[in-house]
Amino acid sequence: MRDMEYNVPDDTDFGVRITGDSMNPRYADGRQIVWVQWQDN
Repeated sequence: MRDMEYNVPDDTDFGVRITGDSMNPRYADGRQIVWVQWQDN
């Protein structure tokens, strides 16, 4: 695995790397991470 720097928002609980083409064209396969903040509703 390569060492990489990410601009992770302070409130982030975890990140999910996009894989596959189901989110194209908005998110490219393996090239982007979606940062998630857990919220109770």
